[in-house]
Amino acid sequence: MTDRKIRIGKAEVDFDAIVPDSKGLDEEMLATIIEEDWAEAHYLQFGGKLNLFLTRSDLKEWDEFLIDRYAPEYGQSRSVCNDCSWGPCELVGGKGRCGLEMKGYQARLGLRYSCLGCLPQLVHSRDLLEKALSLFGKEKALDMGRNFIVSDHAPNIGILTGIYARNLGDLGDALNYAEREFNKLIRGSYLVLQAMEAESGAFHSGSLLMLCMEVSEIIKMCCFNFTNTGNEKLETLGDFPPAKLNSGPGSVNRNKPVIIFVGDDFLPAWFCVESLKKEGTEEEIEICGIGPAGDDIVRFFPKGHILGPVLSTAELLKSGIADVTVAGEGCLPLELDISVDSDKAKTPFIWTGRQGIGVEDRTGTPVEEMVSLYQALGPIWVRDAEKAGKCAAGIAMKVLQERKNLPLSEQTGKVSGGNWIIRAGRGPTSIAEQLQSAFALMWGNSPGLVMMLGCGNAEKSELGWLAEEFVARNCIVMTAGCAASEIGRHFDDKSGRYIYQRYESAAQARNLINFGGCDAICHPLGFLIRYMRPAGGISSYGNLAEVANGIYQVMPAVLVIWGVGCSERMYCVANALARLGIPVIAGPRSGLNWPRYLKGDPGNYSKWWAYHGGDGARRDVEPVPENLIESVESKEEVLIRAARLFLRPGNFRDARRSILDLNIELSQKYSNEMPEGWHHWIRSDAELPPRSKVRMLRLLREEYGWDTDQRNILKGMHRDGRLLPIKDFVREYGMDQGTYLTNIYSMLPIAVRKKANDDGER
Repeated sequence: MTDRKIRIGKAEVDFDAIVPDSKGLDEEMLATIIEEDWAEAHYLQFGGKLNLFLTRSDLKEWDEFLIDRYAPEYGQSRSVCNDCSWGPCELVGGKGRCGLEMKGYQARLGLRYSCLGCLPQLVHSRDLLEKALSLFGKEKALDMGRNFIVSDHAPNIGILTGIYARNLGDLGDALNYAEREFNKLIRGSYLVLQAMEAESGAFHSGSLLMLCMEVSEIIKMCCFNFTNTGNEKLETLGDFPPAKLNSGPGSVNRNKPVIIFVGDDFLPAWFCVESLKKEGTEEEIEICGIGPAGDDIVRFFPKGHILGPVLSTAELLKSGIADVTVAGEGCLPLELDISVDSDKAKTPFIWTGRQGIGVEDRTGTPVEEMVSLYQALGPIWVRDAEKAGKCAAGIAMKVLQERKNLPLSEQTGKVSGGNWIIRAGRGPTSIAEQLQSAFALMWGNSPGLVMMLGCGNAEKSELGWLAEEFVARNCIVMTAGCAASEIGRHFDDKSGRYIYQRYESAAQARNLINFGGCDAICHPLGFLIRYMRPAGGISSYGNLAEVANGIYQVMPAVLVIWGVGCSERMYCVANALARLGIPVIAGPRSGLNWPRYLKGDPGNYSKWWAYHGGDGARRDVEPVPENLIESVESKEEVLIRAARLFLRPGNFRDARRSILDLNIELSQKYSNEMPEGWHHWIRSDAELPPRSKVRMLRLLREEYGWDTDQRNILKGMHRDGRLLPIKDFVREYGMDQGTYLTNIYSMLPIAVRKKANDDGER
């Protein structure tokens, strides 16, 4: 590296040419990205740009493309703005004193709502990082195991910042960036006037949320020994970790004292288990968690129990199943008074949150004193996670010696009777694992990848039913958080096994992967981000727009968020995936209160186009994916809509055939009709599913004016009304298999752009 330049193979890269303002950046950081993650051939063909420590405005072109194609559909009914001292201003039929219009105000509210989803995670990740720094120091290496090299294990951090996360200090730099950007967004949610700026900010809040989740996940795996696939052999990943985890209140041995942990913070539980291990008494206590706490506990303590999603907290605590309850902040429902519920069940209660809830602060009291006086003290607040964990362990051991039968509520039988078997969270996927799955997903017979999330408030059978339906149709199904536990309830009467016992956990077709708790939601996104490097030589470091373009144009992936009243966090997650071109289905519609959806208009042909990577020509393409964020009412609609949203303009032939087959099957099953607009998805007869080919050829000929015989398409009907020989049709509509395509002109190959400029076309 000399004179702010570096070589990759025969190519010379000038820092000042690839970074908008490189002078303030660490040259070693730039060199690391280029040397370790750039492909020479890709750079020579496309050039390269780095957007390190990405700001909202850096993604302006990409975000505007998405919002232009998928127009916001706002659901808020508020029309009076009180965001500043000039208000209130009625915006219906006019503007505010500052010039704000109704559309801009609705977009502001959406940004604000998404920021509320990001904020708790940002605070939680900061607290966890500070604790890890105090225990291990900033030079603590982040070793993810032999299956991960440093450029693999933090894709959500790298794509936004360019940081190669090697130690805790690097995670601190990433989180500092996220906090700076978040401050801009929350300020903008009260000041921006243009709807586009607010919508881009909502996308950005989702990206920051993924970064914060990844910070937490890496700390958990590298500092607190959470389950991770880093040292697992590829051939054994299918049963890692084993699907043997007894879950639900019915799995708890009530002959032992029971400690229940609630909230986002796993540290009190971790310190509790460590304290019990030192005394050799961990076998004598039942360690349980509700919601995120439970999802985390079973990743460092395999004998723990997940009792249920966070929205079952009140029911479980009132049942009297707990002998000690430890709770902190999290996605708890506002109406839940957790200390009162514990008090009604006569359960010792320790609050560990950052904010007080009206119980006495005993952080300064020695652990031994709190344990000996636990009955007299009543509910207490202990702000130190280590002290709270030790206190819970001490009280549980005291209960073991003193306990009497506790009065249980009328719900006890019902609550204690529920149990099921799941697989604990496994952590992220490695590149080697992803390469094994690439053929089925991109070129084979898997129609697509489905991510399933929720807050555990869906009908208890629906998430499991959906997972079963998708896996049975050869999809890759990924989940995390409360949805993972709810899916685990699904039982197959025929085989006599639960769903995690029936499907493997490697990231391959016809498998069901549980990544972990809510923080682990970042891993499916990381899986997709990393795909673009082996698939197209696209670096994921400081390169969000190009990665997003690749995912949007080619990758058949969909996010399903299911459950009544899904939280601000889920809305923020939806924005994160939508920004990367991944469609989101949320529902049931009647139980959602999201501020906006992003809908396409398949009938407006002017919206559906892309640049051909070979000649730069602007081509008409299929109107897919139809929507970016949409809502449905029933679980059957989820199946039908997901199948449509798997469609991409850059689908390979076999993938398109699998997706068409799935669409026809589901549409026939639930409506006894062919999918609406299916003829717009046809590029060649080679993509027609064999079992439907003859019928499809007949329908194309009789109903849509195509020229076909019994086996082939001879002429295709362009959507502008021209009947074209099939060779001409494929040159004017859609993209040939394997053709690079983009909607961003600057992402075209250098030679294509140069020719267009020389010819005066740009």
